[in-house]
Amino acid sequence: MATGKKGFEAIAVAEHDEPEAIYGSDLQRIAYPDNYKTFVNHHRELSAAAEHSGNVLDIQARGEYAYAALGPRGLRVYDIANIDNKSFSERITTAPVSPIGQRFYVPTKNAVAIASPTTLGVDPLRKQLPENEEQPIHLLYGFLYLADREEGLVIIGDPNLKSKVPAWARSLMAVPPTIFLKRALAFNPGGVLTGAQRDTSRNFGEIIGRRQQALFSRT
Repeated sequence: MATGKKGFEAIAVAEHDEPEAIYGSDLQRIAYPDNYKTFVNHHRELSAAAEHSGNVLDIQARGEYAYAALGPRGLRVYDIANIDNKSFSERITTAPVSPIGQRFYVPTKNAVAIASPTTLGVDPLRKQLPENEEQPIHLLYGFLYLADREEGLVIIGDPNLKSKVPAWARSLMAVPPTIFLKRALAFNPGGVLTGAQRDTSRNFGEIIGRRQQALFSRT
């Protein structure tokens, strides 16, 4: 959850052991009756959370990473692989390795919202196997999309499809070239997207599709 100037918090909503029952659910009532009773008696309030400081306006979790829009600081990707690991004192990190070998941020003028087209680790450039009856994955699934109050729509990823590991998606598989984030382009024709907010960023789908088609047709 993005909390503005207080940063963001990862709030526990389920049991830590198997089965990972959601607090207050029928499964928790059956599998963890004591915990369920305690939760209900405390007015069903969630209390366990891990936090990270900063100015976070919007956030989205995807696999082992969380994408955050930080206003004038642009986009920052946080490593949340150990969010539920009690052996780690810092469960949310900005870079698990040296900054020399990793750049998990992209500067923009005023980032307010971030979105990925899927929470799965899909690879648009993966070769489909006929025997698996696989369907092609559109290239737009290999990028992140950022709403910026001044720059409009900012697309995050490497647009060079001839590079060994283009775009952003493959970084979910820890391929070294993609741990250096790039911005493909910014799109704000005539200032139509100036002043974008979280709600309006949800209407970027049609614009994204048109711009991506033009981008890839030139590549």
